[in-house]
Amino acid sequence: MSEEDYECVIDLEFANDLHEDIEEIAWHLINLGYIERNRSAVEYGLELLDILVRFATKSKLLEKQAKKELEGAGSE
Repeated sequence: MSEEDYECVIDLEFANDLHEDIEEIAWHLINLGYIERNRSAVEYGLELLDILVRFATKSKLLEKQAKKELEGAGSE
């Protein structure tokens, strides 16, 4: 099979842009003290996803708590 027989799964330009975005975000997180230096882009990406999931989970929990408090205040 030649290269032409394979379908490109990931657009290389998109992948490069994503890599640069991850590095930029990672540097901001390094400067804020959230993650350590000297990691690969993949490690930065995984760490970033972990942070985003934690914040999203915390936000969802806070949203549920606020909703319960509003419902409790409305029934009084």
